Amino acid sequence: MELILLPSVLTVVFATIFIIMRTKKKVVPSLVFKTLSGVSFVCTGVMACYLTTFDTYALFCIFGLIMGLCGDVIMQFKYFNAQTYKTFLIMGMAFFAIGHLFYLSAFYTLYTFSFIPFIVAAVLSLLIFFILSAKEFERLGKLRIYCPIYFFLLSFLMAQCVVGYILSPTIKGLALMIGMLSFIISDSVLGFIYFKVPNKRRFTVVNLITYYVAQLLIALSIML
Repeated sequence: MELILLPSVLTVVFATIFIIMRTKKKVVPSLVFKTLSGVSFVCTGVMACYLTTFDTYALFCIFGLIMGLCGDVIMQFKYFNAQTYKTFLIMGMAFFAIGHLFYLSAFYTLYTFSFIPFIVAAVLSLLIFFILSAKEFERLGKLRIYCPIYFFLLSFLMAQCVVGYILSPTIKGLALMIGMLSFIISDSVLGFIYFKVPNKRRFTVVNLITYYVAQLLIALSIML
């Protein structure tokens, strides 16, 4: 059990340093520590596999964590050049979406399909679509299409974990439910960051903390 503590603690330490660097707009140190924190939560998942029976659930989770790491690194490059900002943003979203598909595959080794999460996801993504259709969001361009699609996948995962935990409450299920709710909070807060509201630094901190809580819980769920 002690073996899992090292990568978990490193994730927290590196993520904390990254958050500090990010709020201070230190681009290069942010890239370094964001990469290290991503490598650490992947290592947490790998160590969890080592400490338990390696199965299909664990395999899908590891692939999901790796896609999260790739998305993290790519996303950070959007701060180096304003002209390629949206390009790296969309590329990062694509890697996160692939990662969420791996998570969905992992969850379906635990849960059976239900139409309830699909309905919840459809309603929430349609709401996001109509909000982003407003004239003040025209500057987002193609993101007005990509965001609802991405949010559909994320909210579907969240709803599936909530329904799965309600029907079959387990410690693993609780970790997944909290993890996916953290993902939803993290990505929802991104909207406030991108639209340049007051207290942007505070929203950035909430966005990043909830993101790392989500990835770490999913990594640890492998051994629960």
